[in-house]
Amino acid sequence: MTPTVSIVISGFGSRGASWDRLRNCLRAVAAQDVAGQVEVVLLDMPELNRELPGDIRDLIPQLRQVSCASVDPWVRKSAGARSATAPILVFLDADCVPEDGWLSSMIETFRFYPEVAVVRGCVEEDGLNWRRLVPERRVAGPTAATAENNIAFRRDAYLDCPFLEGSGVDAVRYQTAALRRAHYVLWAEPRMQASRERIPRKLPIGVRIRYSTAASR
Repeated sequence: MTPTVSIVISGFGSRGASWDRLRNCLRAVAAQDVAGQVEVVLLDMPELNRELPGDIRDLIPQLRQVSCASVDPWVRKSAGARSATAPILVFLDADCVPEDGWLSSMIETFRFYPEVAVVRGCVEEDGLNWRRLVPERRVAGPTAATAENNIAFRRDAYLDCPFLEGSGVDAVRYQTAALRRAHYVLWAEPRMQASRERIPRKLPIGVRIRYSTAASR
């Protein structure tokens, strides 16, 4: 049976890589209440450089581990996409914890808006003195850019306009430009929410900063 959604987990978005963070991610994925089969494609974890613990495999029976020797995150994401079998791809960092309704809100968006090719979620990040919300908008609707994390694609659209391998910090900008040239519809869905506790950079006590990544400009 072909799964409804393939979730591709290719690495950590922060320096705080640990098996416990991956466990938290997979537990939250397993707890999602959705109709249909969900496939999880897990790329090797070069940040940890050890064999995947057996208890992590047990968290999601349908988890498939895929090997990829490259340290380029865009090569790794595309390797996961090619290994996936579902018509919808979701990219999620291994240290992100999706909230209740994360997956169902994304699936509903694709079903309700058949013209939408990309659904971009919201990532909330908390540190000691700062917080970031991406995207800034809190209402569902068309958006101007993709993102590197917590984002879903119709598989055909991703394979047509993948993350450009070797493009570094410009990968999202290049992909967004390619998708827009091809007239794909990009959508922001704030209900598709995940959170991540990051290692904060040092700031004066009491200072709070808020900013957007290149993907949200």
